[in-house]
Amino acid sequence: MTAYDKLTSREQDLIPLIARELSNRQIAEALHLRPQSVKNAIRALRKKLRATSRMEIVDLSGWNPKF
Repeated sequence: MTAYDKLTSREQDLIPLIARELSNRQIAEALHLRPQSVKNAIRALRKKLRATSRMEIVDLSGWNPKF
């Protein structure tokens, strides 16, 4: 089981969008959320995964894109 499997479904929704290097505003539009909600969720993910950057969130999550 990867760290990705332990994330909530909302957190899992964020990972591919972060990997695509979308801005908070773009992620918010894609998920029909407020940009501040996205900012808070990414901050929580960084803390949960002990990541220092958005790309490290993706790396530490163990997310594997399915092409």
